Amino acid sequence: MDSVQKAGKSSLEWNERNPNTGDETMAKEDAKTEYETAKSDIANLLGFFECELSKTPKEINWTHVGSLQHVRQSLMETLSFLSGI
Repeated sequence: MDSVQKAGKSSLEWNERNPNTGDETMAKEDAKTEYETAKSDIANLLGFFECELSKTPKEINWTHVGSLQHVRQSLMETLSFLSGI
């Protein structure tokens, strides 16, 4: 039996509360803060993508093509995940 079950809480109830304090309001605020932080981090990463894509190797070979195709596929999967497709 884990500590959540010992405390008499279902895992659903526990996940809605701050795991450190048990405070439901604080957990919601923490989630909002973490959500906004993640969004900001993603926006910053997109800026780095722009910077990296502006670079061009001196001599393009098939390794470069494969790398960009892999990145494109990963980004398409990520977009699909975020949009629920």
